Amino acid sequence: MNLAETLREYIQACFTGLWVESHEHEDALAEIAQLCRDEDWRLATWDVDAGLSVPGQAGDAEPSGSDPLAAIRAVSALAPADGTAVVATCNDISKLPPEFSRAERFDGVFFVDLPSGQQRKTIWDIYVPMFGLDPNQTRPKDDHWTGAEVRACCRLAALLDIPLTAAAQNVVPVAVTAAESVERLRSWAGGRCLSADKPGIFARTGPRSRKRRAISIDPSNN
Repeated sequence: MNLAETLREYIQACFTGLWVESHEHEDALAEIAQLCRDEDWRLATWDVDAGLSVPGQAGDAEPSGSDPLAAIRAVSALAPADGTAVVATCNDISKLPPEFSRAERFDGVFFVDLPSGQQRKTIWDIYVPMFGLDPNQTRPKDDHWTGAEVRACCRLAALLDIPLTAAAQNVVPVAVTAAESVERLRSWAGGRCLSADKPGIFARTGPRSRKRRAISIDPSNN
């Protein structure tokens, strides 16, 4: 089950507010936007720099992007006669005011982790033909890659006319460049958020800590 399908189920179950925490903010927003188009729902977005925006509505941006509560104040204008559903995405929970995460503000808070191996395969299957690349060529090692990094690799391979494995040498995943931030976000989400791709609460999992070997030192040995 992908993010859009999960959100559709929760919205149909009358959840009025959903929070999505993601490493891939743009990809999550694109999936939410497509869901809104499919369901004929109105979509409002709030950006730190651009402020509030309602696609398709003239003069929709607020002059200041410093007030995240602008999105909450806009709900009544976006709501249909029979109610509304609000969905927000964020990739840095520390920058949001407590008003956004208090009880009753959102019915569900989801965490979207880095894509799994099967999810990455699906992403490759989308972008390889999109950029006109040979689908039978060897794909690079993509552990911990995001969808954006898979796309960047395909784009570079097409642009430079080189194999995917060669293009991958120019891709440094966010899991490496911002490893501490990724781990901090995972740790925060563990036990606090619903999992976006499986039922239940997100559980932080990772490699087991390495056991240290005990070494005895005999002081009589010189």
